[in-house]
Amino acid sequence: MNFATELKIYQITDWHKRPPSDPFAHPKIEASFAGADGKLPHVSEWDDALDHLRTLVATHAHWAGVERADLVSDDFFDGAGAAEWDYQRPTDAGNTSVSGIKRSRRRSTARR
Repeated sequence: MNFATELKIYQITDWHKRPPSDPFAHPKIEASFAGADGKLPHVSEWDDALDHLRTLVATHAHWAGVERADLVSDDFFDGAGAAEWDYQRPTDAGNTSVSGIKRSRRRSTARR
């Protein structure tokens, strides 16, 4: 992928006043892209762009020690119930299983 990317971690101001069952009581992490040389990816590149962004989030969550059970569902994400998917971490020769997060030497996971 030849896109500029960024990783964003945020948490609502009054998170500490919310019950643990409230998705807003937990931090969020997301990745986005700023286009390639000012252009958005072509529709034929969309799957690759999404895989790249998911891998970015999954890798950072893995490095931070986030486990599948730590994932919290909200209106946009199924949390620990999310489907698993495989990704290649930049520092690992093996694949990793994320999103549903599955952990093994060959496969990893991510959440939140």
